[in-house]
Amino acid sequence: MSATARALTPAIVKEYVEGGGTRCPYCHSEDIEAGPLEADGDSASGTVECLACGKQWREVFTLSAVETPSGFCFAGYAPKGSDDDPNNEPVLVRGPISTTASSHR
Repeated sequence: MSATARALTPAIVKEYVEGGGTRCPYCHSEDIEAGPLEADGDSASGTVECLACGKQWREVFTLSAVETPSGFCFAGYAPKGSDDDPNNEPVLVRGPISTTASSHR
């Protein structure tokens, strides 16, 4: 295990998530490997291991979109009465599916 491994804090986890999970949150190595995902209701999670420092953690994913054969995703509804809903009706957000999914693992 690396002597530079650090304890996780909310700020470190935020940095890891915002960075797309491409580096170990403990030692910053890119040599990480993800195991299979386990789905449970509206979320899924899986163990990730850093091959450089030996630390393990679980990544948690929540349902945020639906992909259709036409290549669009439908992501959420603005709550009725919210600032995003000027007509006080559910709002369907739509756009192209990103093809830049994480494939480093």
